[in-house]
Amino acid sequence: MLEITPQVEHLIDLALAEDQVFNDATTAALLKPSYTALGVLRPRAPGVVAGVAVAMAVFRRIDSTVDIHPLIEDGHSLEPE
Repeated sequence: MLEITPQVEHLIDLALAEDQVFNDATTAALLKPSYTALGVLRPRAPGVVAGVAVAMAVFRRIDSTVDIHPLIEDGHSLEPE
């Protein structure tokens, strides 16, 4: 798997700060911190997977306890279901 460099970590920090991920009033008002969720990313158009390691780093930056199980790796073709 791709190593996430300090420069990429810094870009992740900047993107999350810009999106105010840790300061969202709607989320704070509607969801308890103890809530858990399951997410699935599905393609809407044909394509090729890219950036799995970076996506995992972003999710882990938001919640270091997140449990991530990629089903495919970078370079695999995708088709909408």
